[in-house]
Amino acid sequence: MEVGKQKQATKYTALDIKKLLRQRYSEPEFAFFTEVGNATGIKQSRYIDAISYSLYPSAGHLIEGYEIKVSRSDFLHEMDNPQKGIESMEFCDRYWVVAPKGVVVKEELPPEWGYIEVSDAGKMIRRKQAHRLSPKTLDKSFIAALLRRATEGTIPKDQVKEMRKEIYEQAEAEMKRRNMAKFGSFEELKQKVEDFESASGVEIARGWKAGKEAGVVVKMILENKIPDYQISNMIENLHSLEKGIRAVQKMQNTLYKSQ
Repeated sequence: MEVGKQKQATKYTALDIKKLLRQRYSEPEFAFFTEVGNATGIKQSRYIDAISYSLYPSAGHLIEGYEIKVSRSDFLHEMDNPQKGIESMEFCDRYWVVAPKGVVVKEELPPEWGYIEVSDAGKMIRRKQAHRLSPKTLDKSFIAALLRRATEGTIPKDQVKEMRKEIYEQAEAEMKRRNMAKFGSFEELKQKVEDFESASGVEIARGWKAGKEAGVVVKMILENKIPDYQISNMIENLHSLEKGIRAVQKMQNTLYKSQ
């Protein structure tokens, strides 16, 4: 393929790539910062898109810088003025350009710079290894810039606890609001159940399992869907049952007197 004629397949923003870098260079192995200046206040003259700081002694406590490019034109503009990148490298042990597929042609990079390609699937692939540099000793201005980024991204534990409590209270209030809209207040619902129990003689709270069947019958009654002849039959059955109960009671009394 001709140099500079690659096709870019997937559209990424700088924020997308920062998120991928943060996932790759995460705690506890790394500290990761974005948009780090070379100093703070009026001394700041430039910044670097991202920096990772290896925290394990075995990894050498390396500081690695990342320049993010999301378009071919942006990359070519950078190559027209590579001095900007060289100045940003002064405290870095390695320096990388990170870009989607099709943005960077590695042959166009300065020899010291590495290249990480972001694939269409979001994988980070090292296409060119960055050389080990000879960085300046960290000065207080650059340390201050790092600490500023660190504190800006940190939420105190007591604030996290308060935020969690607030979110829980908001969720609980929303749940109550929805229940009120659907069922009314608990006291109203409780009163309706008690009224039904009093009128029907059924105690719902004591393992009552005929709720569905009773509901069907109640609905039929309320909607006048029970034929008159069925109501008459039900009344006759109740009368017959009442007579049967009286007959049994009479037999019990007779047996009791004969003993």
